[in-house]
Amino acid sequence: MSSCVKYYDKYFWAKDLTLMAWMIFIVWEIDHLESQPNWLRQLRDEWYIQATERPNGTGTVDPNLDEYLTSSCRCQLLIKIAQHSLRTLENQGDTLTKEWLNNMYDDVNGYRFDVPRKNFDPIYIDFIELLRHGLKYKPS
Repeated sequence: MSSCVKYYDKYFWAKDLTLMAWMIFIVWEIDHLESQPNWLRQLRDEWYIQATERPNGTGTVDPNLDEYLTSSCRCQLLIKIAQHSLRTLENQGDTLTKEWLNNMYDDVNGYRFDVPRKNFDPIYIDFIELLRHGLKYKPS
């Protein structure tokens, strides 16, 4: 299944399982910040629930960007977090090992295989582009 990642009238599509994993990567980065504004903590909690409580990626995944990103400052902060998250993945090399993926959180332990890191590059690129400039439509 795929879900639409929408920010006002711009959007792109992503496969649910990829989107859920990406949300966990962003949550992990948020958890490692020294401080978090209340809105970011709320976004983090919602994304964690969406990414961990939908078995096998069933159901629509919705980051609810319109609700949380109500200013350019918030957008810029989430772009920086996404960029840092991408660097974290790049530091793992070309392959994200199942051990590394499963050790991020106790609730995340469904990886039975290593995953090529490049599988996640498009969602980072599309997300950052969406927040910076908007996308009309981009299929997954």
